[in-house]
Amino acid sequence: MRIPLIKSYDGLRQLLVYSLAACLFSLVLVFWLTTPMNSDWEVRFQTNYYLMRSIFGEPKVSALPLVVILIDDASLPAGSPRSPIDRRWLTHKLQKIDQQNPELIILNILLDRPSTAAVDRDLVKVIKEAGNVILRDDPIYPVLPSFAEVALDRGSIQFRLDSAGNLQETCNNPSTCQTRRILHHQIWKQFPPAFKLKGTSAQPSSAWLKINFSSATGKTSKSQIAAHPIIRIQDLDNLSQNALKGKLVLIGTGFSDIYPLFQIPLGSPPIELQETEILGELLQMMASDTYLISIHKAWIGLLAFGLMIILAILMMVRGPILTLVFGLLFGLLYFLISSVGFAFFNLEIPFIGPVIIIFIFILGGILVQSLQDRFDRLNLELDLKEKQVDFLTNELHTHHLFNEFSRIGVMMKQRPEAAREYLIEFAEMLRLSLKYGDQRQVPVAVQMEFIKLYINQQEIIHQGQLTFELTFDADVQKESTAPWHTFFPLVENAVKYASAYQKSNPDSQALVQIQLTVSGQQLEFKTENSYDQSPVASSNTGIENLRKRLTLAYPQGNFELSSSSSDQKWVTRLIIPIS
Repeated sequence: MRIPLIKSYDGLRQLLVYSLAACLFSLVLVFWLTTPMNSDWEVRFQTNYYLMRSIFGEPKVSALPLVVILIDDASLPAGSPRSPIDRRWLTHKLQKIDQQNPELIILNILLDRPSTAAVDRDLVKVIKEAGNVILRDDPIYPVLPSFAEVALDRGSIQFRLDSAGNLQETCNNPSTCQTRRILHHQIWKQFPPAFKLKGTSAQPSSAWLKINFSSATGKTSKSQIAAHPIIRIQDLDNLSQNALKGKLVLIGTGFSDIYPLFQIPLGSPPIELQETEILGELLQMMASDTYLISIHKAWIGLLAFGLMIILAILMMVRGPILTLVFGLLFGLLYFLISSVGFAFFNLEIPFIGPVIIIFIFILGGILVQSLQDRFDRLNLELDLKEKQVDFLTNELHTHHLFNEFSRIGVMMKQRPEAAREYLIEFAEMLRLSLKYGDQRQVPVAVQMEFIKLYINQQEIIHQGQLTFELTFDADVQKESTAPWHTFFPLVENAVKYASAYQKSNPDSQALVQIQLTVSGQQLEFKTENSYDQSPVASSNTGIENLRKRLTLAYPQGNFELSSSSSDQKWVTRLIIPIS
């Protein structure tokens, strides 16, 4: 009876099972890559990629002539409101900035509520005369038409946070942003060619644009992040003439209690920036063409699927240990590829998810292989138990007994004394078989006794035509054990071939030598018999069954069964550990 498992987990069927598992794992991976948790893990892990930059240097970025001007409490006149900002004061400051001849002025302040008509007219006049002012807009709180009409352009901006509270992305698609005018798109349209890095690619058209905050890696304060100057609006008077000439001037408020501070990733400890400062980082990324490019999740899934198929084949052919080593080497290589891709080419190659999925696949494969080996061993043990039962059944089988009794009957007529001796030996062998045949381990001394009985039997049958020489080491103690009939098949095989030799060479004496010795912690059993390649009626299963039984009894493979022939002699040697 066999254990009802999928027997051939090897070959094509085993590969099919692994392929289905790899397909399932790949689908799980693709789904996992869409989750916010995966994004959080990847962002946290990306800090490890900048080791490459520290080794090989920072990649080239555009020297964007950007100046960020922040308005804080100290900038405003005494008693002036913070929201909305005093339009008269703002008009004056905007006029002073325009006198510096900047290339573009971006006013990141909402002008959605009217002030006094005269004050608003003055601000409209300044914006119109400047001719290069881009206004901040909002779908819910739109810019007043009087300002929108005279501005060079306008646009809104929206940010999105991850589940850890880090600002990651800005809205990048009109349908997603619910407006046709997106601030960084409108600014990009007005960018002079000199502001852009040579070879700058077109803007990504994704719904959300991920902001590259790589400059924050390893920084401890926001003053260390920006590649452009950030000044307070009250410092305008200290600037030299034309200090802002030809520059991109970004103006925004810095009231942290009114306008939110955004925590950005990669900073250590966490760093918070104003909206205007983040817009500056976004413009720097656009000008330098350092957009973060995400590898499509489907490609990652296909890569993982192909790798898992390779690992499955490797596991089937070379085993789990080599597969695990290969998996570790792959993890190291994949880290190098991901880190170089991110640090130098701004490629976001997911690392955490694929590596976890692949190692779960490897560990699952190792577990399946281990269970399969165990079930194969149990099946082998059942086979051997069946053969043991068959052996005992054969000993008691009516036909076998009839043959033995027929032989005894013939011998009683021809050689009655020999028949009596044969019957005594046969009865004792039968007693030992019944007593020890169903035991896993039997004393070696008992098995040697069984072999002696068999040899006595053969000497009676062959009447001196076969010569037996037995040498058993006295150091073999009764406590030493081995599986039942570990040695007997070798003796039986030697007698069979020696008998064939004697029949084909009647004038020669056939010899069977049996030797059992102890060497350290090992038993060595050797048979040596006369041999001349005479044909023998045999199924050739005895030695093969013995090898299977030894594999079961000594799963570590610490046994040796070998045979060789020379000078009309056949030598078989078995070495097993003393137990």
